Amino acid sequence: MRRFTEHVCGLAPDGGVPRKDFVQYDPDPKCEAGAMYRVANEACWIIVFRRRPDDESSDPFLEACYIAHEAGHFLIDSARADWLERMDWQKLGGRALKAVQGQLLPGEQPLSPDEQQEILREEKAAWDQAPALLEAASFPSKWWDDFKRVRRNCLATYYDGFGIQQPDDS
Repeated sequence: MRRFTEHVCGLAPDGGVPRKDFVQYDPDPKCEAGAMYRVANEACWIIVFRRRPDDESSDPFLEACYIAHEAGHFLIDSARADWLERMDWQKLGGRALKAVQGQLLPGEQPLSPDEQQEILREEKAAWDQAPALLEAASFPSKWWDDFKRVRRNCLATYYDGFGIQQPDDS
């Protein structure tokens, strides 16, 4: 896991500046596992959630999948034209996450069907970036079927949250 994290931290984007601590571990007592990509003040980083940040007992396979997916968002964002566009995506992504978790506040607009499709495209694209990152870090080939299952389950969160039937090929 450390080697993979070092590989991800070594990504050299054209448009974003990875923080020195590009991958951080933060506590989230409600979250068994998960991750999030953040951009602020022209710096970007990945936060991996654990019940406790020093908890090394979490599943390294899942963490590698989550980090690779979030690094996919990072690579996509690095190709965006400007920071304003990146921040717009961050805001839309935040609204999408709140929507699929049923946490939109009163007065917050649900995502339009077009915005939902944009989010699904973005999520798929980030997952599509992940295999190359994992392969570069010598991800064991015996785990590819499990990776596909994790990808499908994570995408299902969005499909289910948006009330859209998930295609068999996603």
